[in-house]
Amino acid sequence: MTIPVVKDIYIKIYLSQTLSVLGLSLSNGVPITAALKACQNVVTNHIFVDFLSSVREQVNEGRGIAPGFNDSPFVPPMVRQMINTGEQTGNLGLVMSRIALFYERDISKRIAVLSKSIEPIMLVVMGVVVGVIVVSLILPIFKLSRAVH
Repeated sequence: MTIPVVKDIYIKIYLSQTLSVLGLSLSNGVPITAALKACQNVVTNHIFVDFLSSVREQVNEGRGIAPGFNDSPFVPPMVRQMINTGEQTGNLGLVMSRIALFYERDISKRIAVLSKSIEPIMLVVMGVVVGVIVVSLILPIFKLSRAVH
């Protein structure tokens, strides 16, 4: 969660998982505290689990889910605004499902771009490894041929 490019991808993955579970749960009538507890079991990152725990505490105190998301430093502003709007209009489940779908598509695109950008680096690394192996095999042969002369 500290590497810049990977951090953004992981945050989006965890947000997508969390919001997908919350959206489905709320759309099907599950109480929000139970849905947040289920999200804590889905997400494996301890920072995100702590975040969900604090959101759950705020919901239990009667402050709603939006303040919990607003207090978090890693939740993007767009998500904060959409959750605020969803909570005010009563469509929180639908809004969360749509955010999760948006992030799933964004994650797919970012991973495709990341894998395509890593490909040339991997080719160079493999070329260096093959070069080292070839040099380590041929160098002793040259040394033996000089020793014979």
